Amino acid sequence: MPNVQVSFDTDLNNARSESSLAINPNNLLQVVAASKKFADIHTYNFTLATEYSTDGGQTWSPSSALGLPQGATVMTDPTLAWDDSNNVFLVGLTGYNPPTWNTIGIVIYKSSDGGQTWSPPNPIHNSPGDDKQWAAGDAYPGSPFRGNVYAIWDNGGLAFARTTDHGASWQGTAGEAAGNIISTGTVYPEITVSDDGTVYVVSTDAVSVIEILASTDGGASFSARTNPATGITSLETAAPRVDGWPVLPGGSFRVITDPTVASRGGITVVAWADYREGASRIYFVRSTDGGMSWSSPSGQPLLTRPLPPGFHHVMPQMVVNGAGVFGCVYYEFGPKPTTNLIDVIMSISRDGGMTFDYSVVTDQPWDPKIDAPWSHGDQFVTFIGDYMGLDANPLAFHPVWTDTRTGIQELFTSAVPTCVFEFLNELDPAELALLRSFREETMTQSQLGKQISTLVDAHQAEVTRLLAADDELRVRAVDVLRRTFELVKSSQSSGPARVDEGLVRDIDAVADRLAVDGGPSLKRDIQRLRPRLQTIRGKTASELLD
Repeated sequence: MPNVQVSFDTDLNNARSESSLAINPNNLLQVVAASKKFADIHTYNFTLATEYSTDGGQTWSPSSALGLPQGATVMTDPTLAWDDSNNVFLVGLTGYNPPTWNTIGIVIYKSSDGGQTWSPPNPIHNSPGDDKQWAAGDAYPGSPFRGNVYAIWDNGGLAFARTTDHGASWQGTAGEAAGNIISTGTVYPEITVSDDGTVYVVSTDAVSVIEILASTDGGASFSARTNPATGITSLETAAPRVDGWPVLPGGSFRVITDPTVASRGGITVVAWADYREGASRIYFVRSTDGGMSWSSPSGQPLLTRPLPPGFHHVMPQMVVNGAGVFGCVYYEFGPKPTTNLIDVIMSISRDGGMTFDYSVVTDQPWDPKIDAPWSHGDQFVTFIGDYMGLDANPLAFHPVWTDTRTGIQELFTSAVPTCVFEFLNELDPAELALLRSFREETMTQSQLGKQISTLVDAHQAEVTRLLAADDELRVRAVDVLRRTFELVKSSQSSGPARVDEGLVRDIDAVADRLAVDGGPSLKRDIQRLRPRLQTIRGKTASELLD
C-alpha cells in the first residue's frame, strides 16, 4: 500500500492535523481532503485548508484559500460531504482570539469544481457553544432523499442542519431554523446516511454511554433508538491526564472517546476508543434492525488478536462501501521498537461487520513529538487532531492521516484494497471509470444489462462474503471478471473481441457454485438469469446489450 503525500509545506508552523476526506460518488477520480493548517504551532493559531485530486488520490494539488467571515481569524474541525450533483461541502467552525479560542459559529463552503475553488463563507449558525461538527451527504440512487446534505454539531446539545437544495438554503428539522437542538446530554456527534436514506447520529456522554438517533424522513425529525453501548470506559474518565487533558501513557498528545458510525444494507456498526482494559482499544457493536437492538450491551473488541504491552489504539473512523464491506481506520501508538511512534491501522470486515482484520497502512511509523502543535497554547499537551479522514470507493478504502516523516506535520493517504477480486485492485482510475461507466450507463440501456445490474445490487454483499470464504471460487470468478473486462475494453476498439465457449462455460461454473452456497433469493435470481446467459456466445460486449 504505497503512501502518498497530500500536503506539501516548508514552514514548521504550517502543521496539518485533524483531517477529512471525501470521494465524489459520481466521479471516483475526484477526491478532496481537508485539515487544520496552523499559522503558529505554539499559539494554537490555525485555519482550514483543502487539497484536491483529479486522479483518484494518486496526486494532489492545493485548493484556493478559504475566505473567513467577518470577525473570524481562525477556523477548525473540518468535515466534508458530497451531494448527488457533483457539489462538495466543507463545514467549518470559526472563531477568534487564539490560543483561548473564542467561538463564532458554523460556516459552510461549497465547491462545484472538485474542491479546486470554494464559495465565499456561508455562516448558518452563530453560537459561542458551537463545536465538533460532522457532515454527511445522501447520493444513494435508491434513497427518497437523494441529494440532501446533513450537518450535526455540539451546542449544549446536538444541533442539526440540512440542505435539500444543494446548499442554496439550510434549515433544521421540520419548521426549525438551522441549528435547532435535537437531543441533549451528549457530545462529539457523528452523522451518516444509509443506502435507504436513513440518517443516523451517534454521540457519547464522554463517560459511559454511546447514544444514537435516527431519521427516516430526510432529517425532518429524529427519534432515539436503543443505546448502542452502556458501561463503556471513556478515555476522558480513565486515561492519564496532563493539565486536564486525557493523554496516552508515554505520549503528550490529547485523546478523546469520539464514536463513529457506518450503515448499509440494514447493517449499522458503531465503534469507539475504550479504556476498560487499562489501555485504549477500539470497541464496536453491530445492529441489523436499524438500531433497535445491538450485538452486545457494552461492545466487544474490534480485534481478537492480542496487542503488545504499551500499545494503544485511538481515533477510529468507520465507513462502508457499496458492497457492504466495512472499514475502520485508527492510530496505533506504542514502542516501535522502543520509541513510542504511530502507525495507521486499517481493519476491514467482509462479513457484514461481524469480524475485522488488521493491516498496517503506513510504510513507516511516525513520531507525534515532531512539529507538534501545543493544544490551546499548552506546551505540555500536544495536538495531532481528534480524528482523521476516511472514505471508500468500490475497490479501496482511502484514509488520510497526519504524518511527520518529512519533519513537518503533513497529510498522507493510501488506497487500501477492499475488493476480494485482486484483479480489480490493480486497475488504474481511468480503467475503473471505464468499468463503472459501462455498468451504470451502457448496461442500463438493455434488458439483460438491467437484469444483471439488479442481481449485482441485490446480492453484492452476499457474493462478496462467499468469494472471500472460498479461494477456489474466488480465483475462478477473478478470471471470469478479468476476461469480461477485456471484452469491455476491446469494445472501444475497431476490432472488438467476442465471447468464446470457454468464457460461457466458466460463467456457468461460477453461477453453479454461487447458487449452491448462496441463499434462496440469490439462487432464484441466478436461475432467472441463466436462459439469457446462454445467448451471449459469439457476441461483443456492445452486442450483448443491444
